[in-house]
Amino acid sequence: MPVEAPVRQPEDFVTIDEALQKPHQTFVNVIGVVEAFWPITSTNGANLQFTITIQDRSVTDNLGQGRKLKTKFFLNHEHEAPNIEARGDTVVLRKFKMMHHSTYGPSLFKNYNSECIVFPSDAMPDPHFNDSYAAGQLLKYTCKPPSAKPPTAEQQMWAISLRHSLSPGQLLSAQPAFGRHTKGPAKKFRLIKDVGPDQFVDLVVEVVKMYPSGQEIYVTDYTENSLLYRYSYPDENLELDVEREGDAYGYIGSFSTRQWPGPFGQMTLQVKLWDPHASLVFKKVKEGDFIELKNVHIKMDRSGVKIEGALHQDRDYPEKISVYTNIPSMQTHEVKRRKDDYRTQLNKRDLRDQTKQRKISKKRKKKKAKAASGHLDDYASESDGNLNPHVKCERPNDQTLFLADIEKNSKRLYRAPNAVDYELPFVNARYKSRVRIVDFWPQDLKDFSRSLEDLDYNDVHTDGATPSSTSYTALSSGTQRWEWHFCLLVEDANRRPGTKDPTRLPLLVFDKDAEYLLCLDAGDLRKDNKRLAELREKLFILWGNLEELKANGHNPLDEDVAKTRSSKAFECCIKETGAKLDIEKAPEEGYQRIFHLYGTTIKA
Repeated sequence: MPVEAPVRQPEDFVTIDEALQKPHQTFVNVIGVVEAFWPITSTNGANLQFTITIQDRSVTDNLGQGRKLKTKFFLNHEHEAPNIEARGDTVVLRKFKMMHHSTYGPSLFKNYNSECIVFPSDAMPDPHFNDSYAAGQLLKYTCKPPSAKPPTAEQQMWAISLRHSLSPGQLLSAQPAFGRHTKGPAKKFRLIKDVGPDQFVDLVVEVVKMYPSGQEIYVTDYTENSLLYRYSYPDENLELDVEREGDAYGYIGSFSTRQWPGPFGQMTLQVKLWDPHASLVFKKVKEGDFIELKNVHIKMDRSGVKIEGALHQDRDYPEKISVYTNIPSMQTHEVKRRKDDYRTQLNKRDLRDQTKQRKISKKRKKKKAKAASGHLDDYASESDGNLNPHVKCERPNDQTLFLADIEKNSKRLYRAPNAVDYELPFVNARYKSRVRIVDFWPQDLKDFSRSLEDLDYNDVHTDGATPSSTSYTALSSGTQRWEWHFCLLVEDANRRPGTKDPTRLPLLVFDKDAEYLLCLDAGDLRKDNKRLAELREKLFILWGNLEELKANGHNPLDEDVAKTRSSKAFECCIKETGAKLDIEKAPEEGYQRIFHLYGTTIKA
């Protein structure tokens, strides 16, 4: 049964029935529930238009039945449109003009001083528990223009009543929709900056990269989204590029910072296409074209960290193609404008990069001169001749970083759209460093290999495992029963000038990364003495007499003991990930930052 509306209608507001009877060009204030809305389209002129229809209890008892009041917004830019998300959102319209138009019929038109407040359908409280809103607490809302006056308590109460009186059961399951006849999951035009997982959206974009073999395209509308992969700007690798001058071994040929054409930053969405959409795109579309994509499913990628898009075949209409190539110029106008703004900023950045490039080149020449005279600084002071020749890193040309720089990665600092700064618990990143091992655990080498049938170590059950999981393979097929799992404590091969205490980092060495390091399969080291001996020999190459020092009761971190270590420094690859904390062991939900050793091998 509908909840009773407030006794008194907000002052200076009229019902929709009263508005429909107002004379031509009369200004009115109205509160209504959105019955339908349509995508932003271009007019015959240079403007855009956005249209909704609204209802209230003066014209219907059930949303979608009875008379409706069409409301039109004529806009210069897309961002001026009200943020209506779903059928059932409630709007407060102030100073809208009632027009009896020969083409549109009786309609409300936005004026230059009109204001629109939108209450999202899912944010409306139960009217039985709305005392705080009657007292003046603000509901969640958006407004256009941003300077619009907040809703009054009286207007909020009226909006709550309307929202719940028009078929409340139907509204509770409302989905975003364009128009009344949308079938299946509702859709809405979005900018890439506004998309998130588990949405179905329409996009107008430029195609920047195409991969026919994988049926994937990369698209952009030149807006940024923090859930997208970040493509580094060319200048962010300037120092790395300068280090490669000479390139005697031809590494540059297989690695170039200019392979990605842009845009740089987090502006590009990867979209997987399925037929019949893929067939059309790879026949008719080329890189640089502007297209419209309908009903794109936005979802998390396999990593669970970034988002991607998918355009599947329509189950009801298998031949329907949801990619449009002949789109009105006005729909691409805003994309092209943002592209021009992006290029302007990129050109300014390029000018700064040229200056930076010259400075780095001078710095490089000075470093080479110091090297020739025997006076090296920073990491160059550990000459290649003093590095362990039996340990190789698969990314020799990456920039070498101090562990302190890895530990204090500035990319963990994130500024949200509301200008609030956050420190992320971890970032997915890869590094290269020059280190020396100073400790390890477990203490006994026999515990470096763990049984996958040990439930204290491996608690993955076969009914919940995934086919890609090593543990799943072990438990279901019996083909692999052991895996490497140990940790190395490393410190910088050379301390940064001006620092006293060394930065140390624990590196997890696990499964396939450990196999690559040791060139040795895991096994039961308590029974396989030959394999244990091979492991000890491999690790001696890596850390020298470290195991012997610990076996004799010495603390390897003691300054006097450290002087007796025989280990040599080596270059290694490090990757940073995060693992969700065990909710039973952690006081609150969170993530643990983990550094792994990978891409490093001992070549005896």
